Amino acid sequence: SHGHSHGHDHSTSPRIGWLVLFGDALHNFLDGIAIGAAFASSAAAGVSTAIAVACHELPHEIGDFAVLLDAGFSVKQALLYNFVSSLTAIIGLFIGVSVSVSDQSQQWILALTAGFFIYIALNSIGQQVLMSMINTENFWRSFLYMHLGLGVGFGCMMLLARYEENIQVLI
Repeated sequence: SHGHSHGHDHSTSPRIGWLVLFGDALHNFLDGIAIGAAFASSAAAGVSTAIAVACHELPHEIGDFAVLLDAGFSVKQALLYNFVSSLTAIIGLFIGVSVSVSDQSQQWILALTAGFFIYIALNSIGQQVLMSMINTENFWRSFLYMHLGLGVGFGCMMLLARYEENIQVLI
């Protein structure tokens, strides 16, 4: 307790909010590098990578927003800081395009970013999902929702992979 009351309780420390923002900025930067390297490969690869990143970022940003509010940020602050954090993706995009000068560099960049995404999914998200399933009143409903979400995500990725060459970029 910090000696005064605002009339509401924050279960998350403000420090956690700042750590989430820092981690999100780094994550967005890596997303930008992946998108930039994909665009350096082809416009269709860039668009499909951007779509995949957007599909995974939307729920992620909503979760970050909730954590920031719980950490005591106002709605305006949470929106602003989340937006500023997302701008690192643009920096990453330009770096990804500029360092992807050869097929070999593109492959290394895409392999490293894929590795980071897998690490994050298995280390962070996997633990959270497992703990929420264990601590829930209705295990099987949680199990069904989790696998339904995985199936929808897998289906989206399969569709993008299958039809990537058919994506037309309108510029």
